[in-house]
Amino acid sequence: MDGVLLDSERIYREIFIAAALLEGCDIAHRYDTFIGRSNADCYALLREWHPGVDYQKFSAEARRLWDERCPGDAVPLKDGVHAALDRLDVLGLPRAVATSTAGERARTKLGASGLLTRFAAVVGGDEVRAAKPAPDLYLEAARRIGADPRRCLALEDSVIGFTAARAAGCLTVMIPDLLAPPSADWPVLDSLHMVAALLHPREGTGTS
Repeated sequence: MDGVLLDSERIYREIFIAAALLEGCDIAHRYDTFIGRSNADCYALLREWHPGVDYQKFSAEARRLWDERCPGDAVPLKDGVHAALDRLDVLGLPRAVATSTAGERARTKLGASGLLTRFAAVVGGDEVRAAKPAPDLYLEAARRIGADPRRCLALEDSVIGFTAARAAGCLTVMIPDLLAPPSADWPVLDSLHMVAALLHPREGTGTS
């Protein structure tokens, strides 16, 4: 969701760094470690790096800054979102969101951005046993849309998410946002516009 559908990762980076600084913690040089992780895992890392941090104050300040930047949880969309979803509609292909964000929070953000009704399922990090990089989110997302994960295409912007999707058996492609792929042999597309352009029905069938 964040970094693939919603152009939110830059906002999160800005507010997390600012909220941490108010607690005397400089995490700018370590922020990339957060990308793709659940909030619980991010907070655990923050406490590991800065054991004396006041978690409640940090969390409250981060939420205040978020509400200031994104009133009503309306977040700008990544380029090509509607093109990709429109193409999936034409092909009759179901799709799900597998996000480290808590499920209700994810549904609220997608609803505020006008995307919630375009997905058959949304699976949040609090709705599975283990968050990314474990495969649980992708396995559950595939189950909810009645698909074999080995026949699913997963689109990810983070190394942690990419690892999770591959572990679930999905064909996985990275659409880089804040992070570059760690090696040149990773499958990469520049944007969701390229996803839309590459999806074509097989000749004589209704599937892609």
